[in-house]
Amino acid sequence: MQLPVAQVLVLAAATAQAKPILNTVDLTHYRTILPRWFSSWSWQASSPSTLAQAIKDFEHDIFGGPRTLNILKTTTHNGQVVDWIETSSQGKVASPPPHFPSRSSSKRGSANGPITKAPIPIHPDPGPPGTVPFARHNSTRPEKADSLPGTTKSQSQSSSSKARTSSDGTPQPAEDPTAQNLVETHWYAASVNPTPNHGGGGSFNIWDAYVQNPSDFNIMQVAVALDHNQTVEAGWQHYDGVQTGGPALFTYWTNNGYTKYGDYLGGYDAQVGGWVQVDKDIYPGVHLSPLSTTGGTQVEIDIHYYLFQGNWWLRVLDRWIGYYPGALFADNDKGQSLAKGANTISVYGEVLNGGKEMTTTDMGSGEFPSAGFGKAAFIRNVEVYTPEGKTVDYNTAAGNVVISDPKRYDLEVHWASGTAWGSYLYVGGPGAGGKIGA
Repeated sequence: MQLPVAQVLVLAAATAQAKPILNTVDLTHYRTILPRWFSSWSWQASSPSTLAQAIKDFEHDIFGGPRTLNILKTTTHNGQVVDWIETSSQGKVASPPPHFPSRSSSKRGSANGPITKAPIPIHPDPGPPGTVPFARHNSTRPEKADSLPGTTKSQSQSSSSKARTSSDGTPQPAEDPTAQNLVETHWYAASVNPTPNHGGGGSFNIWDAYVQNPSDFNIMQVAVALDHNQTVEAGWQHYDGVQTGGPALFTYWTNNGYTKYGDYLGGYDAQVGGWVQVDKDIYPGVHLSPLSTTGGTQVEIDIHYYLFQGNWWLRVLDRWIGYYPGALFADNDKGQSLAKGANTISVYGEVLNGGKEMTTTDMGSGEFPSAGFGKAAFIRNVEVYTPEGKTVDYNTAAGNVVISDPKRYDLEVHWASGTAWGSYLYVGGPGAGGKIGA
């Protein structure tokens, strides 16, 4: 049963606008995800006011006060609408980590050719002091919500076209896609590392690769997870169904195995309640430029998650840009929670098949990994932060690779290479037809 939920709206000034905090959601599911905040309420009565009060309590516990998201200014640039939110209206903002974890190796740099870091994106019409940017989306559909690579659940759309796994989740050789309807099938070229961790990340090569339909996407990302049910994810994506204008930074999370989407349940960027924005320049949804060119300078962006004082902080271009509060993640039946640590970290390319036929959308640059530097997309200096506080090179067994269809998308890994690239991989492919950009 879907119930309307009272929306908490506050105006910062007569001319300000307020962003709705609560969506229409399944009351029973909120009872499951937020058990402690419902314990003193008669949620069985299915009262919208009861749910609203419980979530107010939940917000107060997470954010140290009411979360009202006062919009002080709205701007449009290159087709993107950005709301400038009063920082303090997000509640009590946690303190970021005092330092970044030490690198796993002193050998860092560009060993293969010209590489440049993406510049800090500076908005031409920023909000007033004391505000942070929230990008609006073209759609609120949770198209990314499927599953992580290497899980049995990831075959639910079309088992013959997905990366196959055994009953224990071990990746199996991929089959040729034979399904007649591939709508919302996800294609992966992924490395899955089942290891206890407090985060990790790397440097992601950015390309403006071809995307066939607005309902398709091309993603390169890192995902940190607990039992595939609680995740925090980040990377760059080209997804016109969410953000037109080319590749953009994104974040995504779920606390329910991708089964529900909405405030405090999971979703993209700041489009659902949960994300706390801190940086005034870099934000989920911000467009990235310049981009890599074939045979020319390669552009990359550093993206890392780090668990600090129970919150999952995202670091991009050497800045802590925001975080997911640990209170979003309830204990499972084993007393475990992502707020206490993760047991899997993955790095990968992903393509969403928005139409019925096999998509021609490129993954990465569109080139297969064998094309190498300057042509194929890479993720380098991939690192893992251990629960003991150490930083180590990402390194996992050769069998922990999930490739949905190697005829169209592939992966080439080089763990603990001993070079300036540390642990790295090449990833990508042209999709159906084998032609890049078409």
